[in-house]
Amino acid sequence: GTSPFWRRIVPRLPRISERILSRSPSGAAHTPVDHFKTINDHHGHPAGNQALKYVTTALRTTLPAGAFMGRLGGEEFLIVLPDTAADDAAKAADTFREAVMAIDTTGWLDGRRITVSIGVTTSLSAQDSASALLHRADTALYVARRSGRNCVRIDLTSMTPRSIAATTLNEQRAASG
Repeated sequence: GTSPFWRRIVPRLPRISERILSRSPSGAAHTPVDHFKTINDHHGHPAGNQALKYVTTALRTTLPAGAFMGRLGGEEFLIVLPDTAADDAAKAADTFREAVMAIDTTGWLDGRRITVSIGVTTSLSAQDSASALLHRADTALYVARRSGRNCVRIDLTSMTPRSIAATTLNEQRAASG
């Protein structure tokens, strides 16, 4: 079926596609907060709202020049990286992941670390559609969640003969951090 992410983003596709696809290659990073429901359930909605504010700040302050982001609703963010090839998009996403992990939660989340899983892709040509781009980001996110969360996965499916080209950045560091 269609993911909730997909239902929310589809109405925004014309504006997003114009901004993303006019500059190829461009990256997209689907970035939800891991286990957000647990934060709300165990610490209350004010703590959840505070977490979202801190995550928003962490992401905004690490955006590369020219990039932009939006909250898709709930705990999900979409970050668009114009003029960004796959390797650089994945590196940027890992910077976002580290910035979120660095949020100080002492005293309000019992020190519980906030993390994000990030699904990344890039536009493959000027003919690539925004819906295909976002579908690949969503697929990469699914792989990130299945990989234990707090990681970055990239899907460039139509660039490779394999069904999913999943790449991990700094996996050892993420596992030990």
